[in-house]
Amino acid sequence: MVAEMRPDPKPVKQGKKRKVYISPVKAGNQVRLEHEIMNLWIQAVLQRDGYRCRVILPDGTRCKGRATQAHHIHRRSYRNTRWDVDNGLGLCSFHHLEDLGNLKENTITAIGLDEYERLRALAHGIIGPIDMEEIREGLWEQVR
Repeated sequence: MVAEMRPDPKPVKQGKKRKVYISPVKAGNQVRLEHEIMNLWIQAVLQRDGYRCRVILPDGTRCKGRATQAHHIHRRSYRNTRWDVDNGLGLCSFHHLEDLGNLKENTITAIGLDEYERLRALAHGIIGPIDMEEIREGLWEQVR
């Protein structure tokens, strides 16, 4: 069987380039503030965990790997717990990237089922207005 050759694609028409505007004051500041808060959250989680991976190994000991990444226990799309330090675990790159299949089980072992369920209920709860400046200040206090 001989593979068919596809004809060359049609050339793309060159037209005027349009500028897309997003208000730099609102959108830019909001994005910068969210990035700053996320970086503070990561720092606070890693400091709380002593820069050591929180995974409990099958033999009952704690992983000796250096925690270089902060993992959200419940997805960061849940704004109630997105920047809650209790909703984070410091993990080494192996346990964060390679051992995803066991991460929920490891998380429950590390923090306990009661705490996991408490965070779950909080994450899925009704959300009110979020004061991002207040969140940033609270995280700064934890990091200092």
